[in-house]
Amino acid sequence: MRNSTLDLDEDWDKPGSGFWAWVFGEDERLSEAWTWFGALVFLLPRIWLAIPFFNAGWTRINNWGSQEWLFNNIHPVPGLPGSIAAPITTAGELILPVLLVLGLLGRFAGLGLAAMAFVIYFIVGSTEAAQQNNIPNALEQVPWMIVGVMLFITGPGRLSVDYAVRKLMLRG
Repeated sequence: MRNSTLDLDEDWDKPGSGFWAWVFGEDERLSEAWTWFGALVFLLPRIWLAIPFFNAGWTRINNWGSQEWLFNNIHPVPGLPGSIAAPITTAGELILPVLLVLGLLGRFAGLGLAAMAFVIYFIVGSTEAAQQNNIPNALEQVPWMIVGVMLFITGPGRLSVDYAVRKLMLRG
């Protein structure tokens, strides 16, 4: 059995020795528990980002009769008529959050929601109609963009369908 005291002469960058052995001890189960805890914590930004977009999409579905008017008059998307912008936006707001929470095509979903937040804040928010309706002041779009890009770069994490598919593909 190894001594659990801190040994400064050991190679500290190798798992199971030096600093890591001191922090986690010799029990690999603790290391695995921390890995799963980190995966659970990494799930939280996915859920946090998905909720407002899904709620917005669900609200659009429940008030569908006014959506074309809203996209033409209140928050127009430059270059797109409301009859096209409304269904595309609503589909994105409903589909991408579900994909993100499941971690299915998680990078794509994170980037898609970041792109939607970018368009809302910088493009839609710069229109005269949006400025009259305080859309450019929606500062929550900035952290949404950051988290979406972060998820695109890192992927959805261990608690995701993408991770399970990757594990299955590596076995076969």
